[in-house]
Amino acid sequence: MNNPTTKTDTNKSDPSLKASRRYKTALTPGPGVLTLMSNTDAKANRRVRGAGTVNHLGADRWRLRFQVSGTRHSKVVRVSSKRAAERQLAEFITDLRRDEWDPAPQAPAQRPEMPTLGEFVEGVWWPQSTVGLAPRTIADYRWRLNKYLFPALGNTPLDEIDARTLDMLRTKTMGAKIGPGSWNKLVRILALILDLALEYEIIDRNVARAKGRRAKAIAPARTYLDSAPAIAALLDAAGELDQQSTPARQPGIRRALLSTLTFGGLRIGEALDLEWRDVNLADGRLAVRGTKTAAATRTVSMLPILRDDLSAWRARSPQAGGNVRVFGTQTGELQNRQNVRQRILIPSANMATARLQRDGRGELPALTPHSLRRTAASLWIALGIDPAQVMRQLGHTSADLTMTLYAKAMDTSESDRAGLRTLVGLDDTSAEVVTKWSQTAEQALG
Repeated sequence: MNNPTTKTDTNKSDPSLKASRRYKTALTPGPGVLTLMSNTDAKANRRVRGAGTVNHLGADRWRLRFQVSGTRHSKVVRVSSKRAAERQLAEFITDLRRDEWDPAPQAPAQRPEMPTLGEFVEGVWWPQSTVGLAPRTIADYRWRLNKYLFPALGNTPLDEIDARTLDMLRTKTMGAKIGPGSWNKLVRILALILDLALEYEIIDRNVARAKGRRAKAIAPARTYLDSAPAIAALLDAAGELDQQSTPARQPGIRRALLSTLTFGGLRIGEALDLEWRDVNLADGRLAVRGTKTAAATRTVSMLPILRDDLSAWRARSPQAGGNVRVFGTQTGELQNRQNVRQRILIPSANMATARLQRDGRGELPALTPHSLRRTAASLWIALGIDPAQVMRQLGHTSADLTMTLYAKAMDTSESDRAGLRTLVGLDDTSAEVVTKWSQTAEQALG
């Protein structure tokens, strides 16, 4: 069944042919005639009338998409020009039609069309993989997908995401837009997506798991406050800023919030979610509704200084009681974490550092809200609390961080520990008061 390829006459009166230029070919592989027509355009996207499209993927790679007898096909070829890609397309269609007309055809198994990254994420990965994640994690995934991955790779078929593609994306985004840490988070999300595609046998390998895909990130400084003067300077500065603030700026909230982070060991999200019904000032306990792990839901026993600071804030707070947020905005809404750092922690730390330098007592390290959580762990250990109990107070599932801080706290001198006991309201040279508070905390955790 050899059918020659012949040139067709151009019918200038036919408006459907006016858009075509130069290259017009008719294939007659059997009954009927299939006319292939191509247009030159800046987008390198050629539609072949009645057959399919030729798309330039870069360099010498071209994707051919075509349909024969209701079945869609897609194939990537390596040729040097658009004309050569179109000829490849014509040959594939011819071969398929010949198989169709064979008296005893051997129909090849057709692989489903490869989904793009965006199609796979929205249709398969997202519904399955975000179940059970914390709302903050889900929001972070969605933001990184919409901000970086979808604009760059959303329309890319999964099997075309290769090492070169990721390296080009890395060069484009790192430095100008994101740093090494953020890039590594993007790679991690992409690796999770491709893991599922690999499990479903849609792709053959997960390029995001390959060696060298992640950037070398500089480990951030794990700062915390390890002395009574440093802690006192920070809280005193917060208290003075409270006194200077107007009623609209909620005077009293600064010291109370920093005290909760420093002496309660709460994560910033846990502190901002805290409601007055979670605060038992009579028994000195905080009920923390954690969102990170099961261990994060816990009861924290308050040190005397924290109970005093929260009592003072409750007395001044315009809204207190029930399910009202302890550290909400003036209208009771959730505080923005960045605002807490920029408007409360950094101004308080700057004022404290200025005073310490004026008195020749050094300065505070660069602080984040999580620095104060580490301070709580170090403080409890320096006071003689068992590391296993500290781990439970923090809501940890592993004692690694606790033991790291324990080793640091062991360097604290006895005079420093005495200063810490005085600061937190456990002013007793013996260990009896500390032991009593530790037992109370243990009962709360148990």
